[in-house]
Amino acid sequence: MHSFHFTLVVVYIYCIADLSGNAASVIFPVHRPLIYYSLRLRRGCHVNLSLLWEQCIAAYLKEVFYAHSGSAHTIKNYSGILRRFFAHHSKPPELCTREDVIDFIAMPTPRGSPPSHSTRNLRLNVIRGFYRHAARFVVYDGYGRPYRLFQGENPAEGLRRAKIEHKPNFLTEEEVKRFFSAIPQDTVRGLRDRCIFLFYLTTARRLSEVTRLTWGDIAFGTVNDERGSKPGWTYRFTGKGRGEQPDVAELPEVARLALWEYLEASGRMETIEPDDPLFIGCPNPKGGGMPIDPYKSISGGNILRLAIEYAQMAGIDRVKMNVHIWRHTSVRLRYDLGQDIRSLQRLLRHASLATTDIYIRSMTITADNEAELLMKRLGNL
Repeated sequence: MHSFHFTLVVVYIYCIADLSGNAASVIFPVHRPLIYYSLRLRRGCHVNLSLLWEQCIAAYLKEVFYAHSGSAHTIKNYSGILRRFFAHHSKPPELCTREDVIDFIAMPTPRGSPPSHSTRNLRLNVIRGFYRHAARFVVYDGYGRPYRLFQGENPAEGLRRAKIEHKPNFLTEEEVKRFFSAIPQDTVRGLRDRCIFLFYLTTARRLSEVTRLTWGDIAFGTVNDERGSKPGWTYRFTGKGRGEQPDVAELPEVARLALWEYLEASGRMETIEPDDPLFIGCPNPKGGGMPIDPYKSISGGNILRLAIEYAQMAGIDRVKMNVHIWRHTSVRLRYDLGQDIRSLQRLLRHASLATTDIYIRSMTITADNEAELLMKRLGNL
């Protein structure tokens, strides 16, 4: 009896049994017998895939995890796209056509809205990458002879990505001052909110990189830069991508003082433990009463609502307000103050200096001092 008929394979629960399941399970392989699997979809629908294609999907997601991002969040996105692609056409992967791919890329999001350029590009990348992987994926027939699972033309090959023009929003210096003036400083909630947004402004960190901070992430130690070493406060955070590796940066003194003030006012300074979150919810909009849950950090959605609330109070257009705007604002103001691009690259944790250059140029209006010289040369026209 050949291994083609009965096989025991190493699979990933997240990749095979349920592509919409727990992303953390990608990391831990388990053994289980596989005869047949289907992608479980919403409302009880199923897309039936052969065992070999299921194995190919698992291998592709595993390759993405280890060879690219190392991020469980990325694997969740990739598997969700593959699940929706096969569900949308209800075809075996080898029968999907170029038209099927184009139709799926333009398909509305699960919320019913048109897909953004970024969403369309991600869908294209995932599907194209999957078929490239399938063309290399070797399987064996009933006589033990190897062959490649997918031998047709990649239906996503040759399709062009949508061009995206990145124009990050940022707040002006005057808008920043108005925003912080709108935050009350006579309540626990106000002191907490001021501290949160000072963290975003002064550290240029992303939304989750601040919300996940715990008391144990704050430490006093040695800070190094191009000028040498000095004692100072630091914070440990988990960055985006690259396996979500821990990182350490200097904690600006203004943010540290705001944190101390908030913790003292909330009564948490004397009892806070290393694994307690820095920022927790308050049940009363005016800041009174006990915290909702002292062991659960404030959510990113709540911080976004706070950002919009204070922006409206400060007369700032809420359309452009989000939490990530503080990262853009920090970079823009730092650049205006003369901070060099390599220093900004280190701050943003960009792997490439070119990325930082694009980041800055997208927020900068190019001067044209030569126009005046040109007109002087030509005289009155």
